[in-house]
Amino acid sequence: MHGRTAILLLLVVAVLGYGVHWQLQREQATALPVDRPFVPDLQAGRVDRLRIDNLERGIQLTMQRDERGAWQIVDPVSYPASAAAVRQIVQLVATQRAFPVRDPDLEALSLAPPRAVLEIEQEVAGQRVRNRLELGAVDLDGQHGFVNVDGTVVRTLRSLDSILDRDVQDWRSRSLFSGLTPYSVTEVHRRGSIALGDEEPRDLTLDMLDDGGWRATAPWRAQLDPGAVGLLITSALYLRTTTFSDDAPTDLEYYGLDPAPLTF
Repeated sequence: MHGRTAILLLLVVAVLGYGVHWQLQREQATALPVDRPFVPDLQAGRVDRLRIDNLERGIQLTMQRDERGAWQIVDPVSYPASAAAVRQIVQLVATQRAFPVRDPDLEALSLAPPRAVLEIEQEVAGQRVRNRLELGAVDLDGQHGFVNVDGTVVRTLRSLDSILDRDVQDWRSRSLFSGLTPYSVTEVHRRGSIALGDEEPRDLTLDMLDDGGWRATAPWRAQLDPGAVGLLITSALYLRTTTFSDDAPTDLEYYGLDPAPLTF
């Protein structure tokens, strides 16, 4: 090994060693020794409204529970929210731990202004309680970041960063029948017709009712095979959206849906 190479390697090792030492000193100087809940007194089951403001990406989003308890996006679009995505963010905030930071410099920690803001609302004893989380700089280890939680700056895992770094489309439910389960369906109505190959269009009008057992009420009256009805309902409820396009034409005739050949 040439002498110059050996010197360069020693310098690299020295710089890395100094970086580790500096990071440890920084953690000891800024983080208090005892961790705490990320958001004290937050209960996931009581959360009923979320507001996300990602200042870096220019994304604003508001979601809230409706009267059925299902999550809905109310701004900037009106659409059912992804229950899994909402559950993920609420559970994370309710269970994550954090270390309060001693004498924080808000500007140095990118908290004045923050990179993103999450507001969480819940109802406690008839009163509305709102918690505000402001995301700041990422720490040197790349695994932690600084967050201002209602005026208290803490150091915590960066899990919240990846969750909030989503487009509005990623928060929308992919289910075409959001909030329904096969066991909650009590009536099915089908209208329209379909042509198979060169055949004449076949009328698919059908009304079904579950009153202790599935039966048809139109165009004829008869008991129905519960297995076949269950397969039809389950297949419909598990249909998924693949993409959203807010720039697509709004004229239903463009998609062959005015009138729709089949409704369900």
